[in-house]
Amino acid sequence: MKVRIANEGETPVRVIVDHDTVNDHTLDAGAEAVFEAGDPDAADRDSADGVIELRELGAGVVADEGSTDA
Repeated sequence: MKVRIANEGETPVRVIVDHDTVNDHTLDAGAEAVFEAGDPDAADRDSADGVIELRELGAGVVADEGSTDA
Protein backbone atom coordinates (compact mmCIF):
# COMPACT_ATOMS: atom_id res chain seq x y z
CA MET A 1 0.00 0.00 0.00
CA LYS A 2 1.26 3.47 -0.85
CA VAL A 3 -0.45 6.56 0.60
CA ARG A 4 0.08 10.31 0.68
CA ILE A 5 -0.57 11.86 4.09
CA ALA A 6 -1.05 15.59 4.62
CA ASN A 7 -0.93 16.92 8.17
CA GLU A 8 -3.45 19.75 8.14
CA GLY A 9 -3.42 20.05 11.93
CA GLU A 10 -1.45 22.35 14.19
CA THR A 11 0.70 19.69 15.88
CA PRO A 12 3.17 17.12 14.52
CA VAL A 13 2.04 13.55 13.84
CA ARG A 14 4.07 10.39 14.46
CA VAL A 15 3.83 7.96 11.53
CA ILE A 16 4.57 4.30 12.26
CA VAL A 17 4.80 2.00 9.24
CA ASP A 18 4.31 -1.77 9.62
CA HIS A 19 4.67 -1.64 13.44
CA ASP A 20 8.30 -0.42 13.15
CA THR A 21 8.52 2.02 16.07
CA VAL A 22 12.31 2.28 15.74
CA ASN A 23 12.21 3.79 12.24
CA ASP A 24 9.12 5.94 12.73
CA HIS A 25 8.67 9.35 11.11
CA THR A 26 7.46 12.73 12.34
CA LEU A 27 5.17 14.63 9.98
CA ASP A 28 5.22 18.28 10.99
CA ALA A 29 2.14 20.51 10.90
CA GLY A 30 1.47 21.59 7.32
CA ALA A 31 3.75 18.90 5.87
CA GLU A 32 2.87 16.20 3.36
CA ALA A 33 4.67 12.92 2.60
CA VAL A 34 4.24 9.57 0.84
CA PHE A 35 4.51 6.36 2.87
CA GLU A 36 4.64 2.76 1.68
CA ALA A 37 3.68 -0.23 3.82
CA GLY A 38 3.38 -3.98 3.41
CA ASP A 39 5.18 -6.36 1.09
CA PRO A 40 3.41 -6.68 -2.27
CA ASP A 41 5.68 -9.61 -3.21
CA ALA A 42 4.75 -11.68 -0.14
CA ALA A 43 3.45 -15.19 -0.74
CA ASP A 44 0.54 -14.88 1.70
CA ARG A 45 -2.00 -12.09 2.07
CA ASP A 46 -1.27 -11.46 5.77
CA SER A 47 2.34 -10.52 5.02
CA ALA A 48 1.29 -8.41 2.04
CA ASP A 49 -1.06 -6.18 4.05
CA GLY A 50 0.49 -3.01 5.39
CA VAL A 51 -0.26 -0.95 8.48
CA ILE A 52 0.24 2.80 8.79
CA GLU A 53 -0.48 4.19 12.24
CA LEU A 54 -0.81 7.91 13.03
CA ARG A 55 -0.34 9.38 16.51
CA GLU A 56 -0.76 13.06 17.29
CA LEU A 57 2.22 14.51 19.15
CA GLY A 58 2.19 17.44 21.55
CA ALA A 59 -1.50 17.17 22.29
CA GLY A 60 -0.87 17.73 25.99
CA VAL A 61 -1.64 14.14 26.99
CA VAL A 62 0.34 13.13 30.08
CA ALA A 63 0.67 9.48 31.12
CA ASP A 64 -0.24 8.59 34.69
CA GLU A 65 2.98 7.78 36.59
CA GLY A 66 1.28 4.81 38.25
CA SER A 67 0.16 3.37 34.93
CA THR A 68 1.42 -0.05 33.86
CA ASP A 69 0.66 0.63 30.17
CA ALA A 70 3.64 0.51 27.85
